[in-house]
Amino acid sequence: FVPEGTSGWELTVSEGTKRKAQTDYDKRSKAPDGLRPEDTTFVFITAHRWPQKAKWAQERKAEGRWRDVRVYDADDLATWLSQASAVESWFARLVGKRPPGTVDLDGLWEAWSHETWPPISEELIMAGRADACSRVRDWLCGSEAMLRIRAETREEVIAFFSAVARSLEETIRQRTLALAVVVRTDDALGDLALRHPPLILVLDLDSPDTGPAVRRGHRVILPLGRETAAGTDVLDLPPPDAQEVARVLERDGLPEDRARQLGILARRSVAALRRKLAVAPEAQHPAWATPEVGSELAPIILAGSWDGAREGDREALVELPGGRSYEELERRLVSLSERPDPPLRRVGEVWYVTAPEDAWQLLARYLTWDALERFQRVATKVLSSPDPRFELPPDGRYMAAVLRKTPRYSEHIVRGLAGTLAVMAKSAGSSQVAGMRPNDVVRAV
Repeated sequence: FVPEGTSGWELTVSEGTKRKAQTDYDKRSKAPDGLRPEDTTFVFITAHRWPQKAKWAQERKAEGRWRDVRVYDADDLATWLSQASAVESWFARLVGKRPPGTVDLDGLWEAWSHETWPPISEELIMAGRADACSRVRDWLCGSEAMLRIRAETREEVIAFFSAVARSLEETIRQRTLALAVVVRTDDALGDLALRHPPLILVLDLDSPDTGPAVRRGHRVILPLGRETAAGTDVLDLPPPDAQEVARVLERDGLPEDRARQLGILARRSVAALRRKLAVAPEAQHPAWATPEVGSELAPIILAGSWDGAREGDREALVELPGGRSYEELERRLVSLSERPDPPLRRVGEVWYVTAPEDAWQLLARYLTWDALERFQRVATKVLSSPDPRFELPPDGRYMAAVLRKTPRYSEHIVRGLAGTLAVMAKSAGSSQVAGMRPNDVVRAV
């Protein structure tokens, strides 16, 4: 559709297409705006149908004023759009006729990034992920058919890919955004797989059949969440760098202390950061904050963190919800930790709440009076437990482990419970949870 070499374009939505085309042709032939007509193709576009376009173009070309003359009407525009599905999706969004099951990458980024204040920038989502950015850029400039990327959620992967695409050199950026389509239904994937020329398909689907699209020459980005096991051919996104995130947020207008705290939160969970910055937090609730899961999880997150290999920690944890063995409890927690946007994570045998303040805000309403009393009892017992290492003289404490002079509870659960008390104390003093003020629980402990 775009002729080789120099071309000059006239576009119109006016009625009276032939008259408008002739007027523009005559005007530009007399005043070509610095172009050399003998070396330039004159292109006229109308948003209407024009059955006689070819005859008019041939007559004008025969005059010899321009190197070539072309006309494109509404039918040509429709054909052109069908060959560039990302542009088609973008255009459909502008005119309120978005095709079902797809969204253009640029439109998705604009919506996703502006759900928070300040808006999440490309620099933030790419912070500390230079190697992963290079891998995506290399893939875009190469010929490999598929790239699997894994993060906490599929949503984070798609946002990361969008950010990388938007950060490319201008020519490559425009080409990528024109070809990349986010696909959200199997029907849309089947339709787009038949399109030509090849596209970049970003599949926001649970179990997509990528075979037909790849066989027809399309390139596929397959976003994976934590529920998918990592593999050798999967690009695992590292967590964002806390200091870089803080620097970006400070640049975007947040105070230094708040930016630093949010940088730490981003390293733990991008989803939790988005909830913290959300313009409409009520629309950002994760699956684990529903009444069915939240009421079960709320007493457990009060522990903050613990060591599953330490007997004292296991006993304390079981006491928080009451009525379950540790083995049964851990099986349930493993399931939750392997889902997108998990409330808890495990490193070795150590468990920790991903974002304590976030979890408290989402789950506190599910706590009962009994659960708060059990927490008060457990926190008091753990935090007042003596450390037998201090029964030894200072110069002999390095032998504490050999002499079995070790604390009953790990430093993880001690810090976790203390952290929960800090979060509770920070919550509004007038708010009540299960008829009790959090500050009263903190004072009692």
